[in-house]
Amino acid sequence: MTIENLLVHIVQMSDAQSRYLTSEKGKLKHREHMREYMVDWRKRRKDADYNAEEKRRKWREQHQKVREKAMERLGGKQCSNCGCDDFSILEINHINDGGRKALKIAV
Repeated sequence: MTIENLLVHIVQMSDAQSRYLTSEKGKLKHREHMREYMVDWRKRRKDADYNAEEKRRKWREQHQKVREKAMERLGGKQCSNCGCDDFSILEINHINDGGRKALKIAV
């Protein structure tokens, strides 16, 4: 096999690989491979600083801060119906559940 034939063969292989990776089946296989790779990587990682519970705790704290800011901007940390101020049970919702109606009118 000459060098020219080898180069043509390599180019044909790379074209076939790129077509495969852009196909739906190829994308799915690639996603599955990357997911498995990341799981294995996390298992192999010997980093003592990584703590999943700590990451979850930080995420919850950040989520709570964002939620508190949103509540303050939308009228305070108090129920508009009964006046309850227990933050753990309060939720952000449309007045009289009218969010979907307003969306239908706008469209």
